[in-house]
Amino acid sequence: MKKILTICFALLICFSIQIFAQVSTNVLVQISKAEDELRYDKTLENLMKSPDGKIRQRAALAAGRIGDEKAIPMLANLLENDLSAIGATAAFAIGEIESIKGADAILKTLKNEKVAAEVRARATEAAGKIAAANAKDAKAIELGGAILDVLDAEIRNRKFDRLTVLLGLTAVLRARPEEGDFVTAKFLTNIDARIRADAANTLSRLRAKNANEPLRAMLLADDAAIVRANAARALGAAEDKDAFTFLLEAAIEDEDSRVRVSAIRSLGSLKNAKAADKLLERGEMLFNDYKISKSANPSEKNELLEIAATLGRILPNLDDEKAVKFLNDFREIDFYQSPEIEIAFARIAPEKYVNNVLSLIEREGFFSLENVKKLNWRFGSSIAQGFGEIAALESNEKNNEVRRKAENFLGQTLGLANG
Repeated sequence: MKKILTICFALLICFSIQIFAQVSTNVLVQISKAEDELRYDKTLENLMKSPDGKIRQRAALAAGRIGDEKAIPMLANLLENDLSAIGATAAFAIGEIESIKGADAILKTLKNEKVAAEVRARATEAAGKIAAANAKDAKAIELGGAILDVLDAEIRNRKFDRLTVLLGLTAVLRARPEEGDFVTAKFLTNIDARIRADAANTLSRLRAKNANEPLRAMLLADDAAIVRANAARALGAAEDKDAFTFLLEAAIEDEDSRVRVSAIRSLGSLKNAKAADKLLERGEMLFNDYKISKSANPSEKNELLEIAATLGRILPNLDDEKAVKFLNDFREIDFYQSPEIEIAFARIAPEKYVNNVLSLIEREGFFSLENVKKLNWRFGSSIAQGFGEIAALESNEKNNEVRRKAENFLGQTLGLANG
């Protein structure tokens, strides 16, 4: 064990030497030990005063990783007075510490219009981290406002800084400032596909409802698949019912599986049963390919599972015969090992699901001590999750009877297993 740890430590030093080629091995060992022990002391503080810029930068990075707020004054000094690369590392380190005591240094940097782009980018990132970790502090609101000011400035700047925008969008997600969704939406038409995708992702995670129209346009026509996929996610998160037709079309016809999967999931959020027929048609086509595939893990399976899960969300308690047949055929080929299928079946037709499981168990002769103990754990886990849906059924006479059947089965099975 000691030999392995020694080798790992040596490799760490070697990689550090490659990254900070002008820093001596002796200094790197001191810094690495401080990081390993999460120890901020005079040794690291003195290294941040070194005349060698590479040493100052590496020591600043270590201070951020250690996370001790006692390092903030030294880091703030580097942020304000040092070279841009070192200042950017210092800003990153202050963000990693996440202490509200670092807010003033970050705010001062963001208000400085002459600061280098890389420093501004990392200071924006730090603002998001500090605001997220101190959401109840008054400074968090100020940090959120500063993040939006930075992004607004980038919108006005024809030669925008890509890193600042990307880190700024992530900072909005962390800080969640008021009107963050409106500022974020302005980047949906950016010329950079990565920025458009990140803006859509941010809106999705904020569950914003203010940008549905441009998101629909992106889903229909954007050249970048990741942008279309994130637009689909955002429309689902917004529960935009006007996007139903666009999402259904994307779920069936888009050439990229990422887009189809995102659209299928979003249809589940809309809970519109009208999507079922088209999804089942798509599912049957995929299922035919899945059955003849010679791969151990056919590529069609993931999309089939997404369709199954969405059918469960949009057809609860409707006892839809086509959906039940599709799910039952799928689970047989899958050897009952995917909980998504069991959950969907249980949601759509609770009584049929319980009766099906009981019939399956009896047919296969699992009601014996020896067979219960030999059950495949994936089979058992999937069935258990399906029965979890039965337990959550609304209380009424019919559902209560279904629950009693499930409880009796579980009691018998558990009794055998414990025997």
